[in-house]
Amino acid sequence: MGGDVLSGGLCPLPVCRCVEGISLDGLLKALSKGPSRIVPANCDRVAIDGHAPFVTPGEKAKAEAKLARNVQRKATPPRGPNTTVEYRLPLSGKRRQRPKAAMPVDAHARIGTLLNGVLTDMRASAGVYKRVDAVRRELDDWVQCEHDRAAMPDALFFDLDYGENSAGGTSKAGEQHIEDLRLAQSMLMQHYPDCAPLRDLVGKIDLAVISLEKLR
Repeated sequence: MGGDVLSGGLCPLPVCRCVEGISLDGLLKALSKGPSRIVPANCDRVAIDGHAPFVTPGEKAKAEAKLARNVQRKATPPRGPNTTVEYRLPLSGKRRQRPKAAMPVDAHARIGTLLNGVLTDMRASAGVYKRVDAVRRELDDWVQCEHDRAAMPDALFFDLDYGENSAGGTSKAGEQHIEDLRLAQSMLMQHYPDCAPLRDLVGKIDLAVISLEKLR
């Protein structure tokens, strides 16, 4: 089994140390100094399931951002300060919200007088009457939730709801009613925390004042 590659004989590789002037030892030495071979262990980061489509890092980031937006959209909005409390209407049992505070009875009485004075003189003006009456009825529900009957005798309770204090139909009645409504509004904002039920009453009073101003 003699001979070599050049002579056409059979020769194992270890016997061939040089081919046409190229030193295999030098070649192997140069190759040994090169970078490490790429093997499957070095390619874990690009290995994917053969049945799953390849997803680029950009596509993955975009999908994650979309998912985060959907989660945020479906999440319950953060609640503000706990300024309201639920109550039920006496007859219908309907659930409503009121400020989580108790206005003093004397303040209720003063506001009741102011509102009823407007109602007595403005029965013919539906825009004023309906809005002021809605405010009075709402406060009638609130005061019953805020105070028990021991703190609010029957005489005072009925005065809150049905008392009258007419301005007498004088030429200054309209101006006086506007002042009275603004005073009632100011007292409500003084004794109750800012919340949706309070803003609803304040808005009704604003609309009633606008209607009164148009009548001047």
